[in-house]
Amino acid sequence: MPKLSVVAPAARTPLARLVDDYLAAARAAGASPKTIRFSYGFPLKEVFLPWAEEQAITESAQVDNRVLDRFSVHLRDHGGKRGPLSEHSIWTYVKSVNRFVRWLKEEGEEVRADGGRKLPKLPKKLVTVLSRPDIARLEGVATAERDKLIVRVLADCGIRIGELVKLKTNDFEGRSGTYFLKVAGKGARERLVPIDRRCIVGCAATATIAPATRTACSWPYAAARPATSRR
Repeated sequence: MPKLSVVAPAARTPLARLVDDYLAAARAAGASPKTIRFSYGFPLKEVFLPWAEEQAITESAQVDNRVLDRFSVHLRDHGGKRGPLSEHSIWTYVKSVNRFVRWLKEEGEEVRADGGRKLPKLPKKLVTVLSRPDIARLEGVATAERDKLIVRVLADCGIRIGELVKLKTNDFEGRSGTYFLKVAGKGARERLVPIDRRCIVGCAATATIAPATRTACSWPYAAARPATSRR
C-alpha cells in the first residue's frame, strides 16, 4: 500500500491577505454577502490573484500602472477559464481591481499605481422593450387574474421579479391622489415606485389580510399558482 503524506497548503501571499482585508472592510461597510462573493470576491480571488501569482506579484508594492495594464491585456487576449471574455466581463474585472487599488491607497498601503486604470469602453446596444399591444397579449394569455396582475405590475412599474415577490399588502402608499409601491431593492435600499390606480384595485382584490390579526401578509405573487383546468 503506498504511503500517504499530508501536503501542507500553500502559503498565502501578502497581496492575497490584503484582498481578504479589503473584502472584510466591504462587508463591514454593509455590502451584502452576495455582492462580496460575486462582485468583489470573484474578480479578485479567482481572476486577479491567480494571474498576479503567475507573474510573481505577491505584494501591493509591486502593483503599478504597468501591472494593471498587463492584467487588462491578459483578460482581452487570453480570456477566462471558459474562453474569451465579453467586454462587459473585462470591464467588471478591471473595475473590481481599480476599487481594490483605491482601497489600498486609502489604507496607506504601499502601492505604486495611481489608483486605477481607465475602464474599457462598453458597446452600446439598443434594448428592445415591450409595446402596449405586446403587454396586452401577455395579459390575454394568462388564465388567472393573479398572473394577469403580475404582468401588469412588472410592465407598469419596471420592478424586478425578486422585488415583486417580496411585496407586502402594506407596501401601498397614497399621496395626494398618486399611488406608490414601497419596493425593497438591492442592498436593502427602499424606493417608491409610481403605480397606476387600476393596479392598486387589482392588487387589493387579490391580496389577503389575516382576519384575526389584520396584519399585512405577502401578496399572492409568491404563492403557488392557482389550479387551472387542463384541456
